[in-house]
Amino acid sequence: MRAVFKREFKGLFHDITGFLFIAAHAFFVGLFLIDHCMKGGRSDAEGILSKMAIVMAVLLPILLLKIKNGVRKDTESFMRTLPISAAGEVIGKYLATLAVIFISVILTLLGFAFIGFFGDINYLSVMSALLIYFLFSMLFASIYLFITVSLKGFNASAIVCYAVSVVIFAFGFFGVLLKKVGGGILESIARRVSPFLRVDEVVYGIFDITTVAYFLVLTVLFLLLGIFVADRRRANARGGVRS
Repeated sequence: MRAVFKREFKGLFHDITGFLFIAAHAFFVGLFLIDHCMKGGRSDAEGILSKMAIVMAVLLPILLLKIKNGVRKDTESFMRTLPISAAGEVIGKYLATLAVIFISVILTLLGFAFIGFFGDINYLSVMSALLIYFLFSMLFASIYLFITVSLKGFNASAIVCYAVSVVIFAFGFFGVLLKKVGGGILESIARRVSPFLRVDEVVYGIFDITTVAYFLVLTVLFLLLGIFVADRRRANARGGVRS
């Protein structure tokens, strides 16, 4: 797992992919902070994380697709000869992605600290919102990793990744938009299920430990699914199916 992590993490910065992700993320953080805090005169810097959740969902496939594109057939064959399990390979790739995300989140915190020089910021709210934002990123990284592991084609993986993110966002959006339908049942379901709306709740001051559990459980679930698929593909490549 450590070897996979090092290889994938270095691979993300071997070209501009890792730098591009961090720079794009920092750009939108700065843009939203200027609009929300400086122009809007607001001190709730964490308010930008609702928009940043959408940005993260759009940017994340860049990392996962780069990892997928960087793994060629000869590399896969070589990896199978090493004493690395499917779990080690999947988790190694996932941790490499999380490392880049973590750098971006730290830079976001520094941006909030900069805004703090010009006004009072509730750092407890900021840290709580950033925690949920990081967990949100963890979940989407696990979903995208599962998709890229499951599909062979690069283009198919890209299309499905973005299609899934659009569907997840649309479910929450229309759930709130149509909140009067069924006496608010649709909105209630959307707020419980949609990861975007979970981020919104924390941004607006509603921190619930069930939200943390929600993100962690789903993240682990998609990681396990990714490991299962990777293990099946290895077994099939060896010409046998494990029971």
